[in-house]
Amino acid sequence: MNDISIPQSVTRIGYFAFYDCSSLKSVTIPDGVKCISNDLFSNCVSLTSVDIPESITEIGYSAFSGCKRIKNINIPKSVSVINTEAFKGCSGLTSIKIPEGVSYISQVVFSDCSSLTDIDIPDSVTVIGYSAFSNCSSLSNIIIPKGVTSLGAYAFAGCTKLNDIVLPDEITVIDNGTFNGCKSLTNMIIPREVISIHNGAFMECINLTSIIIPDSVISIDSYAFANCNSLIDFYIPEGVVTLGEGAFYGCKSLKSIYIPESIASVEDVVFAGCDNLRAIRYPDSREAWDSLNVSYVDNAIVYCNYDPSHTHSYIFKLVKPGNCTEKGMG
Repeated sequence: MNDISIPQSVTRIGYFAFYDCSSLKSVTIPDGVKCISNDLFSNCVSLTSVDIPESITEIGYSAFSGCKRIKNINIPKSVSVINTEAFKGCSGLTSIKIPEGVSYISQVVFSDCSSLTDIDIPDSVTVIGYSAFSNCSSLSNIIIPKGVTSLGAYAFAGCTKLNDIVLPDEITVIDNGTFNGCKSLTNMIIPREVISIHNGAFMECINLTSIIIPDSVISIDSYAFANCNSLIDFYIPEGVVTLGEGAFYGCKSLKSIYIPESIASVEDVVFAGCDNLRAIRYPDSREAWDSLNVSYVDNAIVYCNYDPSHTHSYIFKLVKPGNCTEKGMG
């Protein structure tokens, strides 16, 4: 069966009702149905069209998971809950508008939607769950509303084309792997209330050249910036207390870094693989630096008692005077 129109007398459709119906192409859901049940259309790989009525208030777990040919789907304003993995693996889905009233974008809900380029997130959303948009490899930019206070781990991991994202000020943690593998991300401003950058948060962001970290941050955790191969200079603000294991592991272009006096703990292999690191600027004494036991910095000069507000003065010296045919040198 390719097309199905469910009678208007139907008010409930059970779990897995159309699960794995690989030839099903279109469905019209009657007005009386209030919930698209768990796994209702999961793995309906030929499904291209679903008419969802205004009576629907909830989209269940994995409801459309694996529906690879759906390109667009209209979620009515009546929907307030979209559950885990609801659209996971909808690799043909190009755009989605989440209705006002949804407050939580569930875990893995749009994961592996590899053609998704356009997402409209309403102001009602406060939480974006674990791996919600992971591996949305066509997504290049996204606007996150100001009301969002939490981004789950790996929320945008593997979004390889993501190059423009602004995080709201209410965010307090950059969770594990949030932007892991976002290879097109070039710059980032960390919100002013963030206190921790967790494990692998920006790992494998190979084109990240600029990141601004606020003085609210107290920890940069393990492998947070590992293999960020385009970082050249890095400034860690005063207030950061710990650098986790391998925090800058494999940052092959990193040449200089400022480490604040507030640092109390530098864990193992923080700078392993930073082959071009040449300057470490540290405002405290040599004794304080030595007590940190920082490894893998043999090629770098450590400038202790460094004053970040210092200035330079220059004196011009004539090396070779110029003439009518040749420029001078100074």
